[in-house]
Amino acid sequence: MRNMSFAKIVFLASAVSAAAFCQGALAQSLTDGGVNFADSLGYTKPRFLPISVPDEASATNKYYVNLSSGSGSTCSQSAPCGSLNSVSGKAGTSGGTAYIYVKGNGYLNLTSGTLAGATGKEVVIKPWPGDSTPTVWTAQGGCSRPAANTISASGVHNVIIDGGPDMLIRFKGSGCTNDQNGYTLVVASDDITLYRVRIDAAGSAGPALGPAVGSGTHQVNFKFINSEIYGASRYYGVYAGGGTGCAAGDTSFQNMEFRNNVFRDIDGRGIQLEPRANSDGAIIDGNAFHNIGYNRSGSQNISSAVQPASSCGGMTDHVTISNNIGFDLGGGFARVDYGLSAAANFKIIDNTVYDYANASPVELGSHAITASSDGYKAEVRNNILLAPANGGVFAINRGSGFVTSDNLCESGMSCGASAVTSTASSALMSVDANSTSFLFPKGAALGAAVVQSGFEIEYLGKARSAAGTATDVGAVSSGGMLRSMPPTNVKAN
Repeated sequence: MRNMSFAKIVFLASAVSAAAFCQGALAQSLTDGGVNFADSLGYTKPRFLPISVPDEASATNKYYVNLSSGSGSTCSQSAPCGSLNSVSGKAGTSGGTAYIYVKGNGYLNLTSGTLAGATGKEVVIKPWPGDSTPTVWTAQGGCSRPAANTISASGVHNVIIDGGPDMLIRFKGSGCTNDQNGYTLVVASDDITLYRVRIDAAGSAGPALGPAVGSGTHQVNFKFINSEIYGASRYYGVYAGGGTGCAAGDTSFQNMEFRNNVFRDIDGRGIQLEPRANSDGAIIDGNAFHNIGYNRSGSQNISSAVQPASSCGGMTDHVTISNNIGFDLGGGFARVDYGLSAAANFKIIDNTVYDYANASPVELGSHAITASSDGYKAEVRNNILLAPANGGVFAINRGSGFVTSDNLCESGMSCGASAVTSTASSALMSVDANSTSFLFPKGAALGAAVVQSGFEIEYLGKARSAAGTATDVGAVSSGGMLRSMPPTNVKAN
C-alpha cells in the first residue's frame, strides 16, 4: 500500500477484517507489549507498531522447536523438534494457521520444504513461552552467500517471525572478513515479515540483511518492522537485490517495507536497494539511522544512509522515504541514483537529518539529499537538514530535477523552493542524542509547511493535521494527538 493515507488504511483494515469474519477465517488479533530496542542512546526510539496476527489462543496447530537439543518428530513441548525444517508439512503449515515456538541456538536453513500460511492465516514463529533467553540463529563460517541464515524456499511464505517486546529472536553474522557476500540473513521467499528481531552482523564482511537476494529471486511483500540492525562494521545494513550478472536481470521485488526500525553502527549504506530488474514499491518510514556511512573499514565509500540504486538497468519505482531521523552520519541521508518518469514516484518527505557529512574527504554521498546525476526526479519536501560537520556540502545537491518545498536548513545551504532557514540551536529542542527530546522541533509549525497527503502520521505516531494545513517540518511534529496505528500487514485482495 504505497503512500496510503491513515483514513484509507483504517478503512481497508476494517473491510478485510469483516470479509475474513464472514468467511469464517480464524480470528485476528493485534500484537502488544511494545518493543525494547538494544540501542543504548537515550533519544526517543521509533514507536511500537502493532501488526495483525492470527489469534494465538484459538490456534490449534502449535509446535515447539529447541534448536540446541531438540530431537523429536512430534514437535510437542515435551518432545520438541530440532529445527524449523522438522515442522515442514505438518498441519497448519500448508495454508495456515500455525504457531511455532523456538528456543536455543542454531543455524536457519529454510531452503526447501513447506512452511506456508495464507493472508490472515499466517505461520507465526515466536519465542518459547516463559523463556527469556534469546534464540540465536548464527550464519555459518565462511563468507559465501549460502553460508548465511536463509529463507528462500518457494514453499515458505506468509510467515511472521516475531521476537516479542525484548526481541528474543536474533540473527548473528559469522564474523567472516574476506568477502562481501558474508550475509547474516538472506530472505528470498514471498510474504515474509520480520518483526521485533535483532540482526547483528558481528563485524562480517557482508550485509546484515539481504532481502530479494539470489539469482532468480522475484520477491513480493517483504516487511521489516520494529527491528534492529547493527554491527555491520565492514559493509551495509541492508542490501536488497544483487544478482549474478546484468544479462540475467535476475532479481526484483514488489512492495518492500522498512518501518520503525533502528539502523546503527554500519560502515556503508544503512539501506541499499539494488535490483537487477525493474522493481516496484519501497517504503522506508519511521526509522532511526545513526553512526552510518563513515567507511572506517576502508572497503566502502563515504555514503548516504539510504540509497535506492540502479544496476544493470533495474530500478525501483514508487519509493517513499519519510518520517525518519538520521544523525551522526559519515555521509548524507538519501541519494537518488536513477531517473524515474515523475518526481511524485520518488518521495523524500518529513525527515529530520542532523550532524551529517562527518567523514572526510567530502564525496557525492556527503550531501544531505543528493542525486547521482542532475535532473533525476524526486519530491523533496518538509525535511529538516542541519549541521553538516564538513564544509563544501549542501543540504540539497544536484537537485535540478527535484520538486521541493518547505525544507529547513542553514542559510546559504541550498534547500529548494520556499525554504525555511534556521540553525540547530534555534529549531531543535535538543541536540543531545541522549535526550528524549533530541531532534524534536522547538515551537509549533516551523515554517508553516503544508501537510503532504498520505503523510499525516509522523515519527511518534501523532496526527500532523489534515492534508493541506500547516504543520511542522521534519519527522517529529510539536502538535497533534498520539494515536495507535492500524495493522501494517493488511493487504488489498
